[in-house]
Amino acid sequence: MAIIRIHGLKVRSLIGVYERERLAPQWLVIHVELEYDASRAIASDALADAVDYEAICNRLGELAARSRFILLESFAAAALAQLRELPAVTRIALRVLKPAAIPAADAIEVALAYP
Repeated sequence: MAIIRIHGLKVRSLIGVYERERLAPQWLVIHVELEYDASRAIASDALADAVDYEAICNRLGELAARSRFILLESFAAAALAQLRELPAVTRIALRVLKPAAIPAADAIEVALAYP
């Protein structure tokens, strides 16, 4: 098994409960940990047999750009659903942070996992 970690992926999304949050996209920070069977990728040394982390980052960025969720939990669930579509992935840990949610806090975080 292999683990891929994506740290601090910054994406912009129109997200939030309050009217002030619905005026313009804001930054979200995503951390992902994926566990998968890398034996084929190791044997072939081919991207086609591996988990393409650049494609994952692009996919999450596109999800954020087009989404209009109210809750951070809803965005995190949609991101987790997309990650679950990846072949050979057996475990996912996802953390989504919203740095500007509460001025007195560094960030608010929602964490989801599969399984």
